[in-house]
Amino acid sequence: MQGLLIRDGSIVRTLGTGTYRTSIFRNETITTYPAVAQAYGYSVNTRTKEGVTVTIDVTLDTLIDDVEELHLSGKGVYDVVSRAVTKQVQTLVATMTLNDVLETLLTLDGDMLNSEIREYGLSTTVMLVQPPRLPRNLQNAIDAQEVARQRAKAELEEARGRSAVIRHYANTAKVTKDNPDLLRLL
Repeated sequence: MQGLLIRDGSIVRTLGTGTYRTSIFRNETITTYPAVAQAYGYSVNTRTKEGVTVTIDVTLDTLIDDVEELHLSGKGVYDVVSRAVTKQVQTLVATMTLNDVLETLLTLDGDMLNSEIREYGLSTTVMLVQPPRLPRNLQNAIDAQEVARQRAKAELEEARGRSAVIRHYANTAKVTKDNPDLLRLL
């Protein structure tokens, strides 16, 4: 980890993490920023072309390339990256229908994302977009539709079975009516 020695709001020098004695009578705490990849997970609520709300889960690793630029911007890593990710996900999903969102694997444009966060001394290395989550009421409606479809399929099979039994009895009745001698043989 790297640390910045900050005195009166300006960066004096870059040091390792820790507490450094700058005078005999006081210790100054060094402000530290991790300069390694940080994994973040984001849930972005967005709307499709039809206006259906979906939640997209995004996981990515962020690397701090320039600690001084990040500090001078006054922003946090999470804030900068989440704003850029949210903007890109909302733009992407707004052009798609719900079926498109559910059927395709969403990917973010890494170059565009890096260009938005580069001014803060950041870059992204790995991105993964999870399948979308639907609002609870919409998911319940889809589940209810699936249950109704399965129930209708079962009822259809049961009706086909009853129809087959009725046909069998009708054929038996017709054969015995046409050939009364068969009853004597039984």
